[in-house]
Amino acid sequence: SGPRRSSRVRTVLWADPFSSDPPGLAAAGAGRLVHGGVLSGSSQAGGNTLISATLDQPARVAAEGAVGLALRGARATAIAQSGARPIGRSHVVTAADGSRLIGLGGRPVLDVLRETLESTGEAPPLDAEAPMGGLAIGIAVDEHRPDGRDPICRLRPMTGIAPPPRGSPPGTPPGLRLAEPIRPGRTVRFHLRDSRWASEALQSSLDEQAIDLATAPAALVAISAAREIADPLEGDAEGVHPAEFGGAMGIGLRTAGEFVELGGHSELDTLSTSTLVFEGPPSLA
Repeated sequence: SGPRRSSRVRTVLWADPFSSDPPGLAAAGAGRLVHGGVLSGSSQAGGNTLISATLDQPARVAAEGAVGLALRGARATAIAQSGARPIGRSHVVTAADGSRLIGLGGRPVLDVLRETLESTGEAPPLDAEAPMGGLAIGIAVDEHRPDGRDPICRLRPMTGIAPPPRGSPPGTPPGLRLAEPIRPGRTVRFHLRDSRWASEALQSSLDEQAIDLATAPAALVAISAAREIADPLEGDAEGVHPAEFGGAMGIGLRTAGEFVELGGHSELDTLSTSTLVFEGPPSLA
């Protein structure tokens, strides 16, 4: 995560999760950086409302698909900030089956996770019947950074402990259920949701870029870490207050996932916030 400043053409996109392919939309930018997010207003297909219009066509209303627009001509700074802090170190996946993570570095994944949590001094219990609480896993998107820094990760929730498949040999260790498939060879790192850390990191990124939000014409926010990081549009006692956005026109949504700029291209992320601050008035591409 972190700031990226660019004048490339950017596509702002809002997608229905039930009738579109959000990861595919992020990857299909054809050189354009995709921002926005996945709608979270409804928990069932057909419940979201998408409205589109053009300069010469009236508004159209739909309950599926995606809507968006392409912007060009204005410099903008994109800040992708995780709602969880990394804990422990990075590990290479050595065993996995679909969305079931089994081994890290040749060891059972739960052994590695327990050791990592113990090192934080604030380990939540690991129970096969309980949700994973504030835990998430970061999957590296640029595993070999030329600057030697830690990999940039996109976050995915861990949905629980996965018992060994029926018929497994005695002693087969359980694994972790992830929200998407993972393959051996990927680099991952555990994360723990932390609202104070996330809010401070977001403010630090804004300060690092010396962004004058009092004069910025607009800011676009997509946030799915609503409980982990202060919503810049609403403010929070521990986070970014609306005053921090000065006179900027803030537009955004709480999302089920957001399109963020990671490693120079667009990815679908979760448990984070994506902020796009314009330094000049954009125009339609």
